[in-house]
Amino acid sequence: MGVTPPPWTGPAVGLMDLDAFFASVEMLDHPEWRGKPLIVGGDADSRGVVSTCSYEARRFGVHSAMPSAEARRLCPQAIWTHGHFDRYREVSAQVMAILAEETPRVERVSIDEAFIDITPGRFAPEDPLLVARRISDRVAALGVTCSIGVGCNKTVAKIASERDKPFGLTIVRPGTEQRFLAALPVSAMSGIGRSAEERLRRMRIYTLGELSRAPESTLASIFGVNGERMRQRALGLEISEVTSLDEGREVKSVSNERTFAKDLTERGDIERRLRCWVSRLDAACAVRD
Repeated sequence: MGVTPPPWTGPAVGLMDLDAFFASVEMLDHPEWRGKPLIVGGDADSRGVVSTCSYEARRFGVHSAMPSAEARRLCPQAIWTHGHFDRYREVSAQVMAILAEETPRVERVSIDEAFIDITPGRFAPEDPLLVARRISDRVAALGVTCSIGVGCNKTVAKIASERDKPFGLTIVRPGTEQRFLAALPVSAMSGIGRSAEERLRRMRIYTLGELSRAPESTLASIFGVNGERMRQRALGLEISEVTSLDEGREVKSVSNERTFAKDLTERGDIERRLRCWVSRLDAACAVRD
């Protein structure tokens, strides 16, 4: 018999991350593609990029945001598809509806990722482990899988969700945060990019435990005014709240990207392209309003 864990005390934040989401939906709709390298992205001959890929393709070194030409070189046998985004949004909505049935606090981060507040007695009736398991099973019943991390705050939950992919479930119980984080590389924590990681390495700071013990002046030289905040995050002491979209969060920016088959070097060509995209954006906003 397993040992019953002590009652959860304090906040319980989960991060639900759908596994290789676009590729998973494609394999759901095309069962014959299961178990094969699959790439969702633009054409290799038109300077496209990889949106996502199956885990079978990742074994060849393919990853999201990689130029499609390089992905084709690494995995020439892969199945390619441009993607079906209406279908991805449909499945995402089904997943988000499951989360909303489990807790009123769902903070959608992207089409395939969301934070949830499953604090016992406040937003969920059971231990967070039981809630996370049920969510995982319900999502799997749709034909796709997710990985879930649960901890006392968003930083711990996010890192935990990456520990056991795909179809993983990692629970960091209250009081174990520092032990969980200490040995992890600094790159495991969001907000530490390649430049910051390299500067930390030059100072012989490789793990989150070492970052948490670094002098204040060292952290300030790398992260500026956020130095102490990064220390608190590395210690698992961040205080963060899951905020549902219907509680007044507004969208602060909208982005759109386009890769052209040939470089635009003439000012006139660039301006014409910009006018075209601005007119499309205006039309889209008019429809939304």
